[in-house]
Amino acid sequence: MLVLVSIGAGLIVFSLCFAFPLHALIPFGLAALGIIYHPTVPVCATFIACALLAGFVGPGASVALLMFAPNGLILPFMVKKKESSLYAVFIAASATILALWLGLVYFSGAINAAFTAEKAAIVERYALLPQLADDELFGAFFNAEGIGALRSTHLLMLETTRLMLAATAFTYSMVSALLIYLLCRKIAKRRGMPIAPFAPFSQWRLPYGFGFGAAILFIASFLVEINYGQEQASLVFLLRSVVIVPFTVQGMCVLEFYLSKKKVHAAARVALNVALTLFLSLVLTYCGMFEHAFAFRRRADLTIK
Repeated sequence: MLVLVSIGAGLIVFSLCFAFPLHALIPFGLAALGIIYHPTVPVCATFIACALLAGFVGPGASVALLMFAPNGLILPFMVKKKESSLYAVFIAASATILALWLGLVYFSGAINAAFTAEKAAIVERYALLPQLADDELFGAFFNAEGIGALRSTHLLMLETTRLMLAATAFTYSMVSALLIYLLCRKIAKRRGMPIAPFAPFSQWRLPYGFGFGAAILFIASFLVEINYGQEQASLVFLLRSVVIVPFTVQGMCVLEFYLSKKKVHAAARVALNVALTLFLSLVLTYCGMFEHAFAFRRRADLTIK
């Protein structure tokens, strides 16, 4: 039975890879299969789909699928093992970020070539504009200083787009991990499966081993920056985001913990968290780091593990 389900699911996943934008639902479908049947079913289905993609399209298509699949493969295991909500989401999101990073490394040659070609085209187009400086109609708008400023702005926008690739990948990993986790919990609850209680936001805590992994990733980001410079700026951004954002979220949890202890109104707590995230996010990041190192909340409340 499971073999037939895996083969059928693999064929469906293979078909959805060509159905834009329905391919975005693939991780959700894989997670649902893992809860309804067995966590190995989505793994087998993904393997079958990757084999078909590699055979009919090429290895790049298989890599593209594997970049987005980890959330749907890992979370069924985590939910059925009754892992805590934060730990499950964190592990799944980290795995997806790692897969996206490796995928960006795999496609970096094509990505860098495309950006280099576009940069050369921009420079070439702006090189033609000085000819308009002597024109009676356009001369006032196309002087040398104005052309240089426009070209610099255009090139800066191009580099910003490169960084947005990493920012989009990171955001997708975190948001999709949370949504897929909630989907898995919903299905498991309807099927009467035992699941871990959803911890209050004020009690969320990063796994103890995260500090060592964060240090390794931060060092790796410096090594990539030193060896590759701007060529791999998106990868450097992605690596540092993996380190900084979880600590920032934990800092928000710490703030929520102490504000709730003081019985501050919920609306005021949310407003303060949002304000600090927007304007003083570094404060929350350091707060999360100190909490990870010294566990201040556990000292104040022994019910927190």
